[in-house]
Amino acid sequence: MANIRETIELLTRVLKDNGTRKIKAEVFRLAKFDNEAAVEPLWIMLFELTYFCKFHIIDDVCVKAVTELSTNELVIYVKKEMQKTGFYSRDFASLPNDMTKGARELLLAFGWLVCKENIMDKFMENCSSPVADDLYTAKDDEGTPRPVSHNPAHPADKVKYLLWLNGKLRMTLRNLFAMQKQNAVLTHKVHESTYGTSLSPDMKHLSALEVYMLRHPELLKKNLQLLEKDNERLRNLLVWKEVEDTFWRWMESVLDIKLQESSKLAEAVGFNQDTSCTSSVTYELLDEPAAVLQESHNKLRDAIYKYESIIGNLENLWAIKSSEVSQEDLDKVLASIELEISIQEQHFKKQVTPVPSSSTTTRPVPPTLSYVKNPMPVKLTNRYQPMVTSDKIRDIQGEIHSLKSLVDKLEGEIQKERRKRATNVPDLQHVSTILCTCMSSLYILLKKTYATGTTVQNLDDDVLKQFDEWCADQVAKQFYEWCADQQNVPVFRLWFLII
Repeated sequence: MANIRETIELLTRVLKDNGTRKIKAEVFRLAKFDNEAAVEPLWIMLFELTYFCKFHIIDDVCVKAVTELSTNELVIYVKKEMQKTGFYSRDFASLPNDMTKGARELLLAFGWLVCKENIMDKFMENCSSPVADDLYTAKDDEGTPRPVSHNPAHPADKVKYLLWLNGKLRMTLRNLFAMQKQNAVLTHKVHESTYGTSLSPDMKHLSALEVYMLRHPELLKKNLQLLEKDNERLRNLLVWKEVEDTFWRWMESVLDIKLQESSKLAEAVGFNQDTSCTSSVTYELLDEPAAVLQESHNKLRDAIYKYESIIGNLENLWAIKSSEVSQEDLDKVLASIELEISIQEQHFKKQVTPVPSSSTTTRPVPPTLSYVKNPMPVKLTNRYQPMVTSDKIRDIQGEIHSLKSLVDKLEGEIQKERRKRATNVPDLQHVSTILCTCMSSLYILLKKTYATGTTVQNLDDDVLKQFDEWCADQVAKQFYEWCADQQNVPVFRLWFLII
């Protein structure tokens, strides 16, 4: 870094060309070693740069403020503006307001501001040629009276005053429009009159400013000086872009010195001692953000108090369980759980099979589930039972409850079917009585037939005759009622075949 002095001198020229006070390169060297002589110039330079970042110009107001503001007011203003840009360094905020020390911290703040806000690029954007404007703006006469603000207290006077301001604004806008229109007409006349004569290859006529300077030759020397000054600013900025890496490496050395001294100071006084400065700046926030931050802080504190014990218990439980269960045992338990889950899934995926009916008419039968015996039962020891979660236990209990409900439903359907089948079967004792009566009648008929020598051809007539007699004498009235029942048709057919 042999040429660091030339680089810093270039930096001071760039700052001076853009409106700041003149500062020597020696101030930067003294600030590196935290010399008190560099404190006041650096505070003033930071004030001017923060003003430039806010208003994009260093004007007479800024220069006047430096002289009129007190030391305490200037320092507090700079601290607040640096805070707004995002510089929340505690060491910088703790600097005293009387500009007695803190030169190295001010130098680091200057470097941060130049890098964060791209001040050099903003300087280059503000560079503009005085002959680039097509219009010549003359200064207003200082003797022109300015309007005096009037703020009436009565509401009716306020309304009249607002109406007067509205009318004045409308009239001013109309005058402005007329002046712009007249300016466009005059500019067009200048372009037509000077067509064919040009000082720039891009234009075929003279501009209004060039015509004005031709009519006033004394302004040429002034504009020439402005051009030379503007070229010098641009030249310095271009050179700075080439050598700024040297400056930033030098700033890294400044930061290293600060860190080394901070570590030595911490080792000397210890971490428990309060090493903060006596004077510090309280970060002032607006009322609304401050209230929101305070409310968020209270909610976070309540949440920490609420869940602190729970988190502690969970950590202790996890430590105990992790110490008891090894990785191999944990893998075995997980494998057994997965196997049991797969077996249960196979059970529930079985298709329903209908039960065949013995009657001639097909009747839908409630579905029955067939379970396969578990070929490899998996039993969890008491050591691993805590690994089964409560959700899985609730799922298994739900499945057991649903299976019990299905079993109860099937038993009800079976009892109902049994009762229905029982009503379809006739009284066997009554049927046996009828069959015995039929057989005895048939026996008497056959015996009578063989005794009288009746032929086979005449047997049908005799049978019908005997059957009519038997029906009139032997068959009771309930037999006709019993035969009339449609459910006793099979028994009636059996009797008819026997006859």
